[in-house]
Amino acid sequence: MGERFAQRKYDTWDDYVEDQGRKKGLEQGRVQALRDMLKRQLQHRFGAIPQALTAHVDQAGSAELECWIDRVIDAASADAVFSD
Repeated sequence: MGERFAQRKYDTWDDYVEDQGRKKGLEQGRVQALRDMLKRQLQHRFGAIPQALTAHVDQAGSAELECWIDRVIDAASADAVFSD
């Protein structure tokens, strides 16, 4: 970690920690936006979303969410979006 701190040439350790926190917050916000988008698309396309699917979406990471968002376009059902 010290090496990364030196590479970025932060003025203080606090600056480094603040930057890392900002990056983590941005990623969390991005993932939440993907979750919200997928839920909205599912509801628009297929109607009410079962709680089990909502919970599944809420546990997913960005790679899965991006894949499912693409699948919504052609899926015949909400369940088909999540099939492997």
